[in-house]
Amino acid sequence: FTYYFLKGLQGEADANQDGAVDVAELYAYLKPQVETAARRMHAEQSPQLMPGTDLLKERGNVRLVDLKR
Repeated sequence: FTYYFLKGLQGEADANQDGAVDVAELYAYLKPQVETAARRMHAEQSPQLMPGTDLLKERGNVRLVDLKR
């Protein structure tokens, strides 16, 4: 989890290529990466976003990292 979390914050999760990583982008990147890596080790791990994506839609997405700096 931590490996993919940090890779995402470093820019791997910047799906729309706007030079920033927000919560939705990080989660969209992180979840499948972690699930795939866990399966390779014959384990199950599925990250969850709490309280969920509905709150993001209500309040707008939160920018975590500005990669342009």
